[in-house]
Formats: sequence, C-alpha cells, structure tokens
Amino acid sequence: MSATSVIVEQVLFSGAFLALVTIIHEITKRVKVPFTVALLVMGMVVKYYLAQSGGHLPVELTPDFIYFVLLPLLLFGAAMHINLHQFRLQFKTISFLSTFGLLLGVSVVGVGVSVFAGLPIMDALLFGALISATDPIAVLSIFKQLGAPRRLALIADGESMFNDATAVIVFRILAGVVLVGEQVSPSLVLGGIGELIYVFFGSIVVGAVLGYLISQLIAWIQDDPLVETTLTLVAALMAFVAMEHYLHLSGVISSVVAGLVMGNWGRARFSASVIEFVRTFWDYLGFLAVAIVFFFSTVEMDLGQFVHTPLRYLIVVAVVLVARAISVYSTFWVTNRNRLFADEPDVPMSWQHIMNWGGLRGVIPLVLVFSLPEDYIYREDILGFTLATFLFTLFVNGLTIEWLLKRMKLHHPKAEEAIIKEEEDIIRAEEAREKLNVLPQNEFTERLRKMVDKRIQEEIKEHEEVLRSHISESGQVEKSLRLQTVLLQRAIVQRLFREGQISEDVLFEFETQLDLRADELEYPEKFVGKKTKSKKLSGEEMHNHRVSQLKEREMRSSGWIRRYVRASWEELVLERYSMLRVRAMTAQEVVEYLDRVEKTLGSVLTSSVAVVRAEYLGYVRENRADKLKLEKKYPTLTESFRAQLLERLIAPNTENIGH
Repeated sequence: MSATSVIVEQVLFSGAFLALVTIIHEITKRVKVPFTVALLVMGMVVKYYLAQSGGHLPVELTPDFIYFVLLPLLLFGAAMHINLHQFRLQFKTISFLSTFGLLLGVSVVGVGVSVFAGLPIMDALLFGALISATDPIAVLSIFKQLGAPRRLALIADGESMFNDATAVIVFRILAGVVLVGEQVSPSLVLGGIGELIYVFFGSIVVGAVLGYLISQLIAWIQDDPLVETTLTLVAALMAFVAMEHYLHLSGVISSVVAGLVMGNWGRARFSASVIEFVRTFWDYLGFLAVAIVFFFSTVEMDLGQFVHTPLRYLIVVAVVLVARAISVYSTFWVTNRNRLFADEPDVPMSWQHIMNWGGLRGVIPLVLVFSLPEDYIYREDILGFTLATFLFTLFVNGLTIEWLLKRMKLHHPKAEEAIIKEEEDIIRAEEAREKLNVLPQNEFTERLRKMVDKRIQEEIKEHEEVLRSHISESGQVEKSLRLQTVLLQRAIVQRLFREGQISEDVLFEFETQLDLRADELEYPEKFVGKKTKSKKLSGEEMHNHRVSQLKEREMRSSGWIRRYVRASWEELVLERYSMLRVRAMTAQEVVEYLDRVEKTLGSVLTSSVAVVRAEYLGYVRENRADKLKLEKKYPTLTESFRAQLLERLIAPNTENIGH
C-alpha cells in the first residue's frame, strides 16, 4: 500500500471515529448512560468486528503519544479549571490526602496484589501507583444534582487534581526501577530521595515561571482568541515535554503548576471575550483525550482474561477498595486530630464515607498503563486489573453513591442555601409578573393574563411558606442574605470586566476579597481574631504608604528610571481609584437588590434586610468618599482615567482597559 493510501485510510478512520464519538456522546446525554461506558462498548464492538474480519486499525496508539501528548493535555486542562483560593481553607488536608494517603494506598495495593494475584512486589506497587489516581467527575455531577455540601465537592475535586500528579510521579519512579531492572538498595533509595527533592522543587519553579511568562505574553496581546488559546496549548506541551525530555525534571509537576498559574493568576490576563473560548477549547481537548484513551484501551485489551480467571480480577478489585478505605479513613483520622490542621475545618465521618466510596477510577490510570512498553511482561495483567477496577467502580460505586449520599443525609442543602434559593425563586416570580403587565395587550387576552398571573401568585405563596419554614432565627436569615450579596457582587464585577470598565488586576483583587468574605461567612470559627487579606489590600493607609515610597524614589531618580517610577505610582493610584469605584458600584447595586427583596419579602425578612442594607449603604458612602479624596488629590490623573473609560464604553467593540 502506498504512503498516500495509508494517509487517506487514516484520515477516513479518524473522521469516522470522531463522528461516532459525537453521536455516542449525544445519545448518552439523552439516555443518561455514562459516556465512558458507551466508549467501552464501542471499542468492544470494533474489536469483535476486527477479530471476525481479520482486519486491523489503521491508526496506532503509541505509548509515547499517550504520555507526551494526551497526559499533559489532561493534567494541564484539569489544573486550568482549579480555583486555588477555593482550596485555601482545606489545602493542607487535601495535600496530606494526596501524598500520605496516596502512598499508603499504593503500599496496601502493592502488598495485596503481590500476595493474592501473584505479581512481584515492585510490579504490584507499580499497579498500585497508577490505580491510585481518582476521577471525581461523575461523583461531582451527582453532588451538584443533589445539592451536596460545597466543601465536600471541593475536597473531592482537589484530591483528584493533586492525586493525579502524585500518582504519576510515583508511577514514573517505580517504572524506572521495574523496567530498567535495577536492584533496590539503600544507596539507590537515598539517591532517589535526593533526586526526587531536586526534581520536585525544580519542576515547581520552572512550571511557575513558564506559566507566568506565558500569562504576561497573553496580557500583552489584545483580544485575540486564537493566539491566546494557542499560547495555553504551547504552555501545556512545553511544560511537560521540555521538562521531561530535555531538562530531566517532572513534566507532570511542571504542567500542573503552569496550569494552576495560568488558571488563577493568569486568568485575569486573558481578554474578557477570550476566557469562555479558552474554557471551551480545553473542555474539547479533554473530551477528545478521554474518547481516544477509552476506545483504544478496549480494542487493544484481551477481554478473554475476565472469562478465564474472573476470581483473580475480583480479588484485585477488592484489594483496591480496601486500600482506598485505609487511605481515606487513616488520613482524615490524622487531619481531624493533629494540631497542624487545627486551622482547617474537620471532615465529618459521613463525608469520609463519601470520599471513600466516591473514589472512582478514570482516564489517568488507563493513560499510564498504556504508556508501559508493549514488551513489558506484566503489561496485560496490569491492563486487565486497571480495566476491571475502572468498570467496577464506575458501575458499582458510581451507581450507588447517590444512595449513600441520601443515606448520610448529605443531599439536603444548608439552611442558608435553602433560604437563598427560595428568595431567588420568589423574586424571579415577581419579575415574571412585572413582565406580564407590560406585554402587548392586543396580543394576549385579559383572561389569559389573569390565568397566568394567578398561577404565578400561587407559586409565590408556596415559596413563601417554604421560606418561612426554613427561617428559624434571624442570624440564619442574615447569613443567607450576606452570602447572597457576595454572589451578586461577583456577578456584577464579572459583568463590569466583560464591559471593559475594570482591569484584570482589579477583577482579580476584588474577587479575592469576595472569596475571603464568603469564607468568613461560611466558617466564622476559623476567622475569629484573624486579620484577613482583604482588609489589608483595601486599607487606605497601606495604599498611601506605598505611593509615598514610590514618590520619594521618583525624587531621587532621573531619566527613564524617574519616568518608570512615576508611571508605577500613577498606576497604583488608578488601581486604587478603580477599586473604590467598583466597590461603590457593586454596593449600590446590592442596596437596590435588597430594596427589591424588602418590597417582595417584607413580611418575612424586614429586620434582616434592614441590617444588611444599612451595612451596604455604609460601604457606598465610604467608598464614594475615598474616591472623591483621590479625585481632589489627583485631579488630572483621575480625569484622564474617566476620559479613557468613556471612550472605551462608547466604542463599538469594548476591550478590557488598563489602568
């Protein structure tokens, strides 16, 4: 067959594969079947057809392609979606679970598989490393659907993110020992520990620097979705391949760190119109990677093993489940009692049950097992163990986790969350009534209007009854209102950013303040007597001190250095001015929202609304007064800012403004 014919055949197969994957994805959404299960069925059908026809796939999935292309895409994409601040309150617990807990689980799996399945201890530990990577996507969707505690979802998501990185690192270390055949000795262990420390911290530094540099480059580019998105792909592949192949550092750590930097600090550097495009692009790459791995893993696997020795695979699955339980319960036993974790909320036993049973296996273990050389003697055994564990956790754990959540009574939202939901439902219903009154009268009859209005009023009465039942004390109502105002402010500031009214830095700082405020409301016991970062960032004294320092430096400088220092303090003043402006604007919109709440729910929430409303009126006055001080102190600078802002707002296509 000629080279052209081979390429044509590969292109036709790729097109057919993508078409089938797309169709299957749409079908699974409608029939509520896991997409990965459908991919496995698709792989089995293709495998059966190839066996009957004696054919073969025109496209081969090589270990290098899996490890150097698919793995960095999966790791970087997952890291890009992580909001580091959300894990701040539970960061030490998550880190401990992803390191100590994972290593404990690897050890238990290694010993168990070696004893009961007959693999040499190092090969069994290799399997233990790859099978320790968890995939919470299916579980998180159930959490969201049932209204499980948000912190529980954050712990599950955070553990998976850091768990994947740790599992891959341990896997690579063990693979080096197993595949090279080097004897384990004290000198090898000590040398390995030293190298691990160097690789670990070196990879973090390089990954962070790369993420920072790419983010700065993206900030320099003006509203170009294609270029900005391409740079994220460059960061993902460079962080992994260059570190792994040329610098001999950990591509896993580098790509994860680069993804975290770009998804958090670098997120505010993207143009407002590009953020959603980038998110969709990485979702698509993840979709493709998962489809490729699950399909080819089924086609290439010898399914006859399950039929001939089913007990062996069931024993291995049981060992993995026991290891997961020991890992989870031991880790949380330590974190709930040790003083090092005293500043973080405890993890209740009911949550521990969910974390244990919700440890489903996903795409990362399959990626790792396929990265093993084809001539590795235990490759088929480990592949079979991996697929058996994946199928069991998907069908058994995945289908019973909802029952367990309800059994643990974790599907009921907190009282304040329930209050917020009922308030929002009532306000939306009242807004629907207002819209009904302004619709064209010649198009909708009076009888039809009254009928719809009566239905809406009945809905409002039902929601009011539910709302009253949720309100047991004023503090609970006030807490729900305060949490609601945080959500509202976040939506407002993101809208202002999209409209080009604030810069990336102001967005990032303001959202950080909102995150801290939400944490203080949800976990007040962890903030008693503590000064929060938000108070430091917003302090007038801190701002004046920094500006004064730069002005003194300007007086002592000359030439381009003087101009640079002047630009620096002017930028600082304008950032402060923009922050005061956005705080006043968001607080004013909150006051207007609370007025609507009081008008709609006055009989239920009058006293609580009045307290919160008074606070935000104070915020409006305070920030407007501070803003006016800056206008008087720097009239030319602030007037120039407002002129630039006006030009941005009236332009046909607004972009994010600088300072």
